[in-house]
Amino acid sequence: MKKIGLIGLSMLLLAGCGPDDVDTGVKATNEQTKQEVKAEKADEKRFKANASTEALGVKVNIAEVVIKPDRIEVGMNLENTNSDQVTWWPDQEGKIVVGDKQLNANMFMGDSVGGEIAGGVKQNGVLTF
Repeated sequence: MKKIGLIGLSMLLLAGCGPDDVDTGVKATNEQTKQEVKAEKADEKRFKANASTEALGVKVNIAEVVIKPDRIEVGMNLENTNSDQVTWWPDQEGKIVVGDKQLNANMFMGDSVGGEIAGGVKQNGVLTF
């Protein structure tokens, strides 16, 4: 019973660690969220990427990139324009190259993005490198 309680507590703590301040390119529906002003911290840089591409019928939009001292966060959304399901795991195989360094996506620090995406479905999330 202790193990179940410990696992439950760990899951709650990890759920609170998600990068919720990175723009994924989707308009907020909550009035309070719309009114929030996100101040840029001195130790981080924010860039509105607004870059889009399409691969295998999946539209990929990168809305914002946030560079922090210990990680890089990429806000993105995916849309499967196929009628069939597509399996794609950008949080497991994602890589970025900065100068002479290659960074891999950390699937435990960011949102769950990708997986089995049903036809016509949109997903939003943040990849953390």
